[in-house]
Amino acid sequence: MPRELISEKARNAIKSGIEEASGNEVFFVGRIENGGSVNCVEIIARGNEYSVPAVLDSAGPGDVVIHNHPSGNLTPSDQDIKLASVFGNDGVGFYIVNNAATHIYVVVEPYFEKEIEPLDIEDVTGSLLPGGNVAEVMGDRYELRDEQLRMAESVARAFNDDSISVIEAGTGTGKTLSYLIPSAVWAMRNGERVVISTNTINLQEQLIDKDIPLVHKAFGEAFNYSLVKGMGNYLCLLRAETVQEGLFEMADEDEAGALTSILEWARVTDDGSLSDLSFTPPDEVWDKVSAESDSCLRVRCPYYSRCFFYKSRREIASSQLLVVNHHLLFSDLAIKSASEKSDAGILPPYKRVIFDEGHHITDAATSHFGMRATKFGIIRVLRRLKRKSKSGESKGLISYAAALASQLTENIRKGSIGDALKRVEKNLSPRVDDAEENVRESFDALFRFTLSLTRERDPAAEEVSIRVTESTFSREWWKEVDGRFSILRIRLKELADEIKYLTDFLLDYESDGDVAKLLVEFRGVGNKLDYYADVIETFLSQEDDGNVRWVEGREGRGTIISGLGLSPLDISQPLKE
Repeated sequence: MPRELISEKARNAIKSGIEEASGNEVFFVGRIENGGSVNCVEIIARGNEYSVPAVLDSAGPGDVVIHNHPSGNLTPSDQDIKLASVFGNDGVGFYIVNNAATHIYVVVEPYFEKEIEPLDIEDVTGSLLPGGNVAEVMGDRYELRDEQLRMAESVARAFNDDSISVIEAGTGTGKTLSYLIPSAVWAMRNGERVVISTNTINLQEQLIDKDIPLVHKAFGEAFNYSLVKGMGNYLCLLRAETVQEGLFEMADEDEAGALTSILEWARVTDDGSLSDLSFTPPDEVWDKVSAESDSCLRVRCPYYSRCFFYKSRREIASSQLLVVNHHLLFSDLAIKSASEKSDAGILPPYKRVIFDEGHHITDAATSHFGMRATKFGIIRVLRRLKRKSKSGESKGLISYAAALASQLTENIRKGSIGDALKRVEKNLSPRVDDAEENVRESFDALFRFTLSLTRERDPAAEEVSIRVTESTFSREWWKEVDGRFSILRIRLKELADEIKYLTDFLLDYESDGDVAKLLVEFRGVGNKLDYYADVIETFLSQEDDGNVRWVEGREGRGTIISGLGLSPLDISQPLKE
């Protein structure tokens, strides 16, 4: 027998409330008892014959919002669907009733928290005792460790109490098993995902290749686990095809060999991640073929079903234990915080996190929440647009776009996209030249001035690593620095805006494979230029925004290597959030 959605007592209260409102729409919040039916209701708002204000913070998980359709037609409107989505994401049900509350249309069911099964402390520690699961799998390698038992007990209690536990363990404790066993048992019993966050690749490899497989075997392979890598670690098949088709437009002669090897590997790899390559390519080479969140077409990409990155995300979605690095975890937390949705972000929903190598959290968070721009970082982006080969040929996206433009169908060439492509070489090419010159002049001047400042304290100094303070801003030479970087910011912004003009037109033609490739490449460059313009603007601002400004640089191989950046002075609040 199906459960009664609304009790007779609650139905009568709804009917009375609607009658008192002269049959107009009324907004109720219903409380459910013991996972059963709505037993009591509270009037939150009253409207007219057609609508009623919805008070979004009036209900919590497990509650139900109820409103009536005076017409008797309970079909949800578009606005009803939107509201139901908002409430549903917070675990709140959404019902529509007639004025007599005898007919009910359930748009969204309320969410009831699953009852959590606490860890049995003795079972957890017993797995690490002689004769336990771990001892059986390890065989002669097994060793009883008292500190390991105490740590496993502390972790298990933290899981049960929903508390934060800070544990310091010495070398030889066997700490990874101490937290992996409670994590695995919790995930298996309660169906909740647990994230293990580390600082180093070495520890990630140890967890994935050695420790988690041991626990996996000890518990009968009853859970799944995955190593989560950032998007930039994966090959983008669309970008790889772009490079392959225009290899000598997109690459310099000294890059062609490495790119050819990557393209050959792309045809045989199942993993598609950088760690699967037999060699480590230079950054500027991998940047040409790696996946980028800023430019990814997602489901609209012709390679979406084969995408290495999204294949990994589908595997991650079915895993109960996830291994990540600190920086990736903070990126995920930042996205979830900004969207206020648990299903947003890089990682699937999770409630419990183990921080191994926790003493590096502060450094990782400071790096993540900071901003940075370097001379060669900006030049590398500009050279994706245009550069000269050793033989003097023009290469890069601008040349590639011109070549593709000549291959487009006659109808496309005559349309708006044809006009947009004509602007590319005319408007972008000279601006790239100006911007690269501005980059060199600005960063070199900043280095020279800050080196002279550094030598006031250390006459023999050859490198710069200083904090920019109010006294720095008051120096006479700062006016020149400010002026140069202000012009550079404008140049970068103009380039980004011109690229946006182009990509807005490309969007209408992205079903064309060649256009889709252009869209991905130009969008990625435009977003990076926008970012660098924002970094410079924030750096030049003299407002007290809670950031520490810094400059670093040195001379090397006949050129100046320099950069600037901002780091938050206090990361406690973003970490708390």
